[in-house]
Amino acid sequence: MPDNSSSRDRHAGVPGPLALWVLLCAFLGAVGWGLSALGLMNRTGYVATLLVGAVAVGFFWRKLTREFQFPKFQRLRRRFRRGFPRAYLLLSAMALLGGILHPPTNYDGMAYRSARVLHWLAEGNYHWIHTAFNRLNTRAPEFEMLSAPLFAITHSDRLLFLANTISLFLLPGLVFGLFTRLGVRRRAAWNWMWLAPTGYCFLTQAGSIGNDLFGAVFAAAAIDFALRARQSPTPALVWLSILSAALMTNSKSSNLVLLLPCALAVLPSLPRLRKHLLSTALVGAFALLVSVLPQLVVNQKYSRDILGAQAESGIQLGTRPAGLLLVNNSVLFALQNLAPPVFPLSKAWERWVEKLTPPGYRARLEEYFEPFGAHWSLPDMQAEEAAGLGFGVTLLAAVSFLAGLLNRSQVPDPRPIWERWFGPAIMAGAAVGWCVLMTKSGMTTAARVSAPFYLLFLPALLRSPAQTAIVRSKWWRKLAVAVFLMGALLLILSPARPLWPAQTILSRVNASSHPLLQRAQTVYSVYATRYRAFDPAIALLPPGLKTLGFVSFDDPETALWRPFGSRRILHVKGEDSLADLRRRGIEYVLVNSQQAKLVLGVPVEEWAQRLGGSVVAEVDLRLRASYGPARCVLVHLP
Repeated sequence: MPDNSSSRDRHAGVPGPLALWVLLCAFLGAVGWGLSALGLMNRTGYVATLLVGAVAVGFFWRKLTREFQFPKFQRLRRRFRRGFPRAYLLLSAMALLGGILHPPTNYDGMAYRSARVLHWLAEGNYHWIHTAFNRLNTRAPEFEMLSAPLFAITHSDRLLFLANTISLFLLPGLVFGLFTRLGVRRRAAWNWMWLAPTGYCFLTQAGSIGNDLFGAVFAAAAIDFALRARQSPTPALVWLSILSAALMTNSKSSNLVLLLPCALAVLPSLPRLRKHLLSTALVGAFALLVSVLPQLVVNQKYSRDILGAQAESGIQLGTRPAGLLLVNNSVLFALQNLAPPVFPLSKAWERWVEKLTPPGYRARLEEYFEPFGAHWSLPDMQAEEAAGLGFGVTLLAAVSFLAGLLNRSQVPDPRPIWERWFGPAIMAGAAVGWCVLMTKSGMTTAARVSAPFYLLFLPALLRSPAQTAIVRSKWWRKLAVAVFLMGALLLILSPARPLWPAQTILSRVNASSHPLLQRAQTVYSVYATRYRAFDPAIALLPPGLKTLGFVSFDDPETALWRPFGSRRILHVKGEDSLADLRRRGIEYVLVNSQQAKLVLGVPVEEWAQRLGGSVVAEVDLRLRASYGPARCVLVHLP
């Protein structure tokens, strides 16, 4: 394998699978807004537009196969005879199997991403949902735009994980192309193209409905397409870079900070667009439509806050101490990426941190961070809700970087100085964007939110020419095998999608004999039943009830809509009068009593009495593994 990354780029063509994925996601994003404007966001609307799209693809398929590069079957077959590709393929198959065997249980996905889609489909269009839980309204909606046709056509959420599985399958080729163009030697990049996708935030979300892996692919694709465009006469690569950057922002609004490295990467290729001004203008307009811009406009209109943070929690982003947030998020980033995949000493760690942290400093952190972030808590097991790059890949990258420093070799680089510094400038732009993000975020999950940055941070550690020899060494390859094994262990033990009979075995174990067994039994049982967490409450509803009021804040609402299409859930706020509720057709309201005071301003019994309603039933539901059962109350209105 040639190892001169400064030689002529022989892979500057358009990678077919990645390009088709970008075009499909952009198409579905635009279709979502178009159908919404027509009030046709339903099964009929989606079937019609998908048929039109399929006919268009068939008509242009020959042209696409000429313009795009698709991997040859024989080449793929030869590639996957080798150890690292086989290990990656096995992990991908395990992630796919987990998604097939288990329903979606990602908490954020069930609380607002899937739930908002169900609200849109029930209304026939995208709309600002009447709720106190405004994450249903303010978040970037690209993943939801992909979910909507699956929900509308199948009336099921079992296929939603495929967006992330496809993203994982696209990562190796994307990593190789991006790493080599950012200065990593080809042999080193070939080995890392199989290892980087085993980062825990990628593996654990590959069978999930999380959206961090999904957005990370567009971030890397935007820069890779832009770098490829420098060696290609066609403007298609620049257009694909622009579309990828737009989808990146619409996957997660926090990805907006990555527009800086994307702009730096595409800058040298912009002059060649002068001959294609009209086409570029049309692509730019389409990119704005499928970017986060429409959502930002909606946020500004309904909440007077373009990012929606104040609508979600009343937070003014500019009023918080940026230095404190950056320092604490950096600590969280390091701790969460160095935590082992299974960490039975998590409680002892929390006690040790509490003992050593000055009370005044802890009080300041509690003021600006979520509880687990303020206390530097670490989970018992890495899971999709919090995982970053993870212990295995992080440690191997750090060791490889140190080995490269100890084996520095003076290899002359014939490229002009601006060319040598172009890749580092892009990575520095990503670092600047990360620092900006970390000065705004008070979330616990600094490592997970950083998922789109890892593929831009790793090349900075692997640029040494010595990496070519390092990846051949026996010690390095043994560590790499350990990384694959840790990824496999995590997929097998994953509480969301275990690949072992967790419920059967744990139900036969005397959990009272050890606190860890009690914790394991609770966690696995909560995850196993989360997709139907509201079934005991649904059983209390009158038969045939089509509309149910709901008082909640950050509960897995999607489970309350099951079976999909059987009932509609309408949120109730504290300022709603009885006349308002009657006008919306609400006769029964399910209230999470733990959230009642936050949403209604008063306890549920007092609210029911004020409206002349009565409590007709109560039930305890286990919605989160970290908290006790939540008392849910069914209220009948007069």
